[in-house]
Amino acid sequence: MSRFHAAHLYNFNQRTLETMGEKAGFTVHQTTLSSDGGVMDTIFRKVANAAQLTGEIPGNYERIQANLNSHTRLGHYLSPHPYIRPLSKLRQHLEETRAIKNFQDGRDVLDSLVAGIARTEGGGNGRRFD
Repeated sequence: MSRFHAAHLYNFNQRTLETMGEKAGFTVHQTTLSSDGGVMDTIFRKVANAAQLTGEIPGNYERIQANLNSHTRLGHYLSPHPYIRPLSKLRQHLEETRAIKNFQDGRDVLDSLVAGIARTEGGGNGRRFD
């Protein structure tokens, strides 16, 4: 199907990402997926004596192929998935626009952020950083 790029199916799924980290000498601490499944974050921990892995992932191809075969264009467009992301991006854009409306420029935004961080760390004086 044209809506999927092969690399995202075979090279960047959860199991391949975790295996890549394990092959590099890490263990998986935590993997999280975004609510729409489009963004994956994995935290690894370095281990002293990592097992030597081949990188083979038994069943990965078959699992991905079965997943692809179960999806249809009609099912995709009748699901909420193609509509959630654009609406989320619109909401985020509106929130960001509202948050910066009282600033003159990008520097004012950054100065405000830095001053806020300094205040929470106990040493902020609210001055402009040059």
